Amino acid sequence: MPALDIAQIISQAKLGSTRKDAQIDACEPFAAALFDVLSSAHIDATVCTATFRLSHRRLPLWAHAVIQSDGIFYDSMGVFNHDVVRKRQRIHKNVRTELKLEKDIRDFNEKEWSEMHKFYYEALSKSLNMQISKTTSPS
Repeated sequence: MPALDIAQIISQAKLGSTRKDAQIDACEPFAAALFDVLSSAHIDATVCTATFRLSHRRLPLWAHAVIQSDGIFYDSMGVFNHDVVRKRQRIHKNVRTELKLEKDIRDFNEKEWSEMHKFYYEALSKSLNMQISKTTSPS
């Protein structure tokens, strides 16, 4: 089976407005769902926490749950890296920033976020299955 395009799986998942929610306050259930979907497809995945800060500040501005697979990081918008973050945040080119990515554990408040995790899991699973069927169907 050819390698799957994880960014495409994410972008083609029908997440609606919850895609933005996963950028703000629902990143943990999204990352857990993506991790679960990739793991169920036997794709190596690691949960990580990204912290972003201005270089002159000691404390980070924010933290975000992301998934790493094959050296590439992903969130609900697709590929996640320092350049992508700077563009999303509209950071001026002269402002120095730092993005730190550290391995973490798959965790979220299951009591509060179980429905959101289920929704993300189902949408990502459908998108993954569509991509698998496209890559395995004869041309």
